[in-house]
Amino acid sequence: MTPPTYSLEGTEVHELPSQITGKNYKLIVGPPYQAEPGRRYTTLYVLDGYWDFILIEALRGALQYDQAIPDVLIVGIAYAGEKPDVDSLRASDYTPTREASHPESGKAPEFLRFLEQELFPFIESRYPSDQGHRVLSGASFGGLFTLYALFEKPELFYGYVSMAPAARWDGGWLAKREREFRAAHPALEKRVWVSAAEEEDPAKLPAMLAFIKQLEGSRYQGLALRTRIIEGERHAAMKVESYNRGLRWVLAPVAPKPSK
Repeated sequence: MTPPTYSLEGTEVHELPSQITGKNYKLIVGPPYQAEPGRRYTTLYVLDGYWDFILIEALRGALQYDQAIPDVLIVGIAYAGEKPDVDSLRASDYTPTREASHPESGKAPEFLRFLEQELFPFIESRYPSDQGHRVLSGASFGGLFTLYALFEKPELFYGYVSMAPAARWDGGWLAKREREFRAAHPALEKRVWVSAAEEEDPAKLPAMLAFIKQLEGSRYQGLALRTRIIEGERHAAMKVESYNRGLRWVLAPVAPKPSK
């Protein structure tokens, strides 16, 4: 007898084909726990939703119980279809430039347009999403895209959680882009979390640490920045502590006041 499968109660799944990227996306949605009529909710858009949605969904119950974050709407962005080539698809969507090692790369501009022009209207027409309190999160290539979105269209999101960003991509493209952005934007009134793993791949870690140091030294007016090196962790498991602390940091101003 085949054992019954387990599903997360209340979670909803949609398929959204994109005219902009030509890809089909699976959206995994965790509505607010206690939606109130007429109220709009902070919305967390999660890159690599096939991996990270369930992690955040598990964390948010404890964070909301402790009143460290508000009730939120979670949207995990994944890929539709039978056995999608996730590595190739994410390398395409999350990278801002093309590298020879990844022939499909460099489609971040199209993916950002997909978020703004197709995904946001789809979610905001169906769920009580607060357009002024969108948060973007991602790790590795997703962390790179999260910061790309910050420097390309900062008005789209209220806050950013970038973990283990692929800072060495295309010869340090991210650091170069940040310098260009800073020259034109002395003020950046956003809440940003950037983290790296203490035991990250030695080939990747120096670029991450150098970027974090550069961003800390930029001193944007109005920027609420928190950075952290996750002790004793490597590339993937660092996300557990990063999401816990990162969401607390980014959402602190809209979290309820803990009852005494």
